Amino acid sequence: MIIVFGTDTYRSRKRLRALVDAFKKKFDPHGYNVSRFEGQHTSFDDIQVAFGTMSFLASKRMIVFEDFFSAKTSEKQKQIFEYLVTRDSDEHIIVFWQAGNLPGASGRLKIIKQAKLEEFQEFEEPELILWIRTEARARNLALDARAGRLLVERVGPDLWSLSNVLDQLSAYTQAKKTSAVTG
Repeated sequence: MIIVFGTDTYRSRKRLRALVDAFKKKFDPHGYNVSRFEGQHTSFDDIQVAFGTMSFLASKRMIVFEDFFSAKTSEKQKQIFEYLVTRDSDEHIIVFWQAGNLPGASGRLKIIKQAKLEEFQEFEEPELILWIRTEARARNLALDARAGRLLVERVGPDLWSLSNVLDQLSAYTQAKKTSAVTG
């Protein structure tokens, strides 16, 4: 069982996508054995069906829960938590993705204690500048240090927005047939 969470939803989403892609590559190229559930729209019956269904042409199933910890713990959620604690096995890979930090509620602690936690918090400025440089290189952009600092000042730690700005800069430099961006 893996819980991917944190205030940096850009990197946590990327990690979730990497986990699903790795599962598909190793066990299920077509994705037939990946089930996804979202927050309050999850019913106990749907979860029982997902766990009860035999894997199709694969040795494992992956079950992904998104924003499942967001709402207050209801009786339905407590029932689901208890069920999940007893169902974690070698046949299932259970992944929770949570935007933001994990709320601490007694019914959830059993799941949290037995899970591998992967936390993604927003970068501080030095890490953010390094991330910008790395992403710029991946897009064939040559950003000088001043341009990187300017992006941090103007956009802040929102990696979704920074990624979009870098995509725009990449498109601009390709149109101008250059790769250099100066601040």
